[in-house]
Amino acid sequence: MKSRISDTGFQTAFLFGFLAVFVVTEFASLFGKVKGRHGPP
Repeated sequence: MKSRISDTGFQTAFLFGFLAVFVVTEFASLFGKVKGRHGPP
């Protein structure tokens, strides 16, 4: 089923995108703490 595969691919891409944003945000926050820069909370 083409639509079924497309839907699964979309959900996977959305999940990976959300996870990537979360990881990048956490990494950026941690990196900022290591550098000792006091940014917005």
